[in-house]
Amino acid sequence: MTSSRREFLRQSTLATSAAIVGTSLLPGNAHAADAQLLRIDTHQHLWDLSQQNMPWLADAPAILKHDYRSEEYAAATAGRLMRTIYMEIDIEESQLDAEAEFVIGLCRDPQHPMVGAVIGGRPASKEFEVYIKKHAASGHVNGVRQVLHGDPTPKGFCLQPEFVRSIQLLGKMNLNFDLCMRAEFF
Repeated sequence: MTSSRREFLRQSTLATSAAIVGTSLLPGNAHAADAQLLRIDTHQHLWDLSQQNMPWLADAPAILKHDYRSEEYAAATAGRLMRTIYMEIDIEESQLDAEAEFVIGLCRDPQHPMVGAVIGGRPASKEFEVYIKKHAASGHVNGVRQVLHGDPTPKGFCLQPEFVRSIQLLGKMNLNFDLCMRAEFF
């Protein structure tokens, strides 16, 4: 029996999702058969401008200059079985710890669709090891991301010894580093 590439990929995705995800991401009353209805958003950004400062927003399009909170996300995805992975928002460095605590709290809430997070972090910082070990202990942190293509980031920044050691630490902890860099900054 032959099938189209699209059908093969659809069936493979469903089978893999059922095998890997199982029912752990499904609500307590859902069955594995419902997994085909599950949508996983692997790049969910949330922000509340009254609580968080993102300097990059100053030059951003107007559509980004308002709140994108859990309430707005729930309204936009109403009627869908969702599970999400938070993706950091390039928040002001002094707010990184608060951002991580906030999203870990959402992951712990069984009524919230968030099940994991890629938190912001500064691998070049001497305090990075303490920071990542603290948040990874929650069991909800999947990795770290730092936007590296901004004006204050010099070429070669990610080749600094402290940065390299921190990325190696993430590997030892089985966590990812999500690189966010434009080609002209290599």
